[in-house]
Amino acid sequence: MGLIDGGGSGVPSVFGRTGAIAATTGDYTAAQVTNAADKSSAAAQAFTGELITGGGTQFRVTGSGAVASYAFVSGTARQILTSRDAFLFVPITFTPTAGAAATCLVELSHDNTTYTTFGTLTVPAGIALDSFILPLTLPIQVSDWLRLTATNATIGTGYAW
Repeated sequence: MGLIDGGGSGVPSVFGRTGAIAATTGDYTAAQVTNAADKSSAAAQAFTGELITGGGTQFRVTGSGAVASYAFVSGTARQILTSRDAFLFVPITFTPTAGAAATCLVELSHDNTTYTTFGTLTVPAGIALDSFILPLTLPIQVSDWLRLTATNATIGTGYAW
């Protein structure tokens, strides 16, 4: 099978343009490109597909609109999505001092009464940093409650998808 010579003259027009044609913004919509996300507005976004975490946990991601956000208060529980399982991202800014570590205790509950410690993120005392940001990422089952308790740390806005 040989190559077909297209003649080198190109096409007379594409998208109403003539002459030397190069791709420009707006030639295609996200709907016309496989696996592309529509970023034209938050309302237009639809997230589908599978998300696999570094630990191998697999989620089926569905939904539309903006990603859910959560403001956390240290020591106060928040219920995460009530319609489906989710994957949560929360930035924690640690500010240890010369004599005290910075920590964030992570606890989960199905009923907002009995909590299980998921883990404690820790930046040791004596670390000479103005601040140090660590991302907390974890899977959350539908309707679970999350309680974050920070010491010498600030809990940022969380996002679930």
